[in-house]
Amino acid sequence: MDRRHRVAVVAFLFPTVSETFVLHHVTGLLDLGVEVDIYAERPEAVGDCLHHELTAYRLLDRLTHFPSVLEGSPAGEQIVQRRYDAIHCHFGEIAERFAFLKERLPDTRFVATFHGRDVRRGQEEGGRIYGNVFRSFDRIASICDYNAALLTDMGCPPDKLIALPNGVDTVRFSPEERPASGAIRILSVARLHPDKNIDFALRVMSRLRTRGIAFHYTVAGHGHGRRQEEIEGRIRGYGLEGHVTLLGQCSQERIVDALRTADVFFLPSRAEAAPVCVLEAQATELPVVATRVGGVGELVAANEAGFLIESEDEGAAEDALIRLSADVGLRREMGARGRVRVAQRYEHRSVGRRCLAAYGIEPTPRVSVVVPSCGDAFRMGQALDRVLLQTEQRFELIVVGAGADEEVRAAVADRQARHPGALRFLRGEAGRVADAKQLGRGLARGALVIDLDPEDDWEPGELAGRVAALEAGRGRGGDSA
Repeated sequence: MDRRHRVAVVAFLFPTVSETFVLHHVTGLLDLGVEVDIYAERPEAVGDCLHHELTAYRLLDRLTHFPSVLEGSPAGEQIVQRRYDAIHCHFGEIAERFAFLKERLPDTRFVATFHGRDVRRGQEEGGRIYGNVFRSFDRIASICDYNAALLTDMGCPPDKLIALPNGVDTVRFSPEERPASGAIRILSVARLHPDKNIDFALRVMSRLRTRGIAFHYTVAGHGHGRRQEEIEGRIRGYGLEGHVTLLGQCSQERIVDALRTADVFFLPSRAEAAPVCVLEAQATELPVVATRVGGVGELVAANEAGFLIESEDEGAAEDALIRLSADVGLRREMGARGRVRVAQRYEHRSVGRRCLAAYGIEPTPRVSVVVPSCGDAFRMGQALDRVLLQTEQRFELIVVGAGADEEVRAAVADRQARHPGALRFLRGEAGRVADAKQLGRGLARGALVIDLDPEDDWEPGELAGRVAALEAGRGRGGDSA
């Protein structure tokens, strides 16, 4: 990609243990070849729970902290001088503070993503508090339909509103064989904040203990001071010592391990928008029991990938957990269906490309991958997905549909919709595979061209390895332009 494309990503906290959607946003853009600078008001005290991406991508070298008053500050002037293609603010309150810059940077695309607490604040105080954002920003991104409806009610112009969900890395958050256990292992990933309602979860665990259900409940997330003491006191009060573990602050690596060794994911929250933890759980093939709050019902297919219950309904939560504890087959079926849904709708590589579309950036590919179509729509879809999930994301995928039937074309169109700008479909003429490949090569935009046959079984790092070999001069012939 042309390195002149540059984006500023703005948040309250960075680095931080939670709000990993900001971390994934940044790394996703970097994977696509965009230069990214990070602006945050302050860091969070993360102890030894730094996510590995911070060092792998050297993100702290890209970070600038800004003061509470941005106008006239060195950080504000730096933003003006760097003339970004896009400035993307997370949370409405942050966007409101950056809105004045639009007048000085009229050619920069301003995008604001609203999440949960900022939308709730708008409901409580009136949408007028985001008036400058709605007027000045080019795009207002909603992470779920629930938020979109509320933003519209607050006065967001419908023509500025776009759908831009949080994404999850389905390669990293992938299932492994779960070790056997005599007790069902229930997991929540949540801060010990009242909105996350761990108190409700503990009441449900107390009911399970009374019923004689063998279980262990783990909470991965941190609390501070008095709140931590309150939760620990409730654990003792319910007689749940030995049944409940509070892990505290956790790195992404530890979260992945916890998800892979759990049997059920439990979201007891009383207020949410579209929690990433639910997507991560489903990506690892965990069935979900979740309260039907905010946009959670959009993330979990009820009775297919898990069970949705009303907030504070202890009986419904108890029944759902008991049912799943007794039926390993149901857990596996629900888990498998949940992963398919997440991969189709929330894969973070596709979200990154949707960001580029919102910024008006057209990527210049590093490599073109040419795939001749086959007559099997399922096999064709698998081949395309193997490319779309590669760690090397600076590619274009060219499908030459010589003789492709309606089902194959539908499989291609589905991937085009989910990964905007990543895939081109050339109809071509029915004939030899070699002719189809030649047609694709002739229209490739990448400096390198690699052929892929639908039956090729690529692991996620395959394309990166081939590109590195070609650029080092170690590959020729069928794998090069």
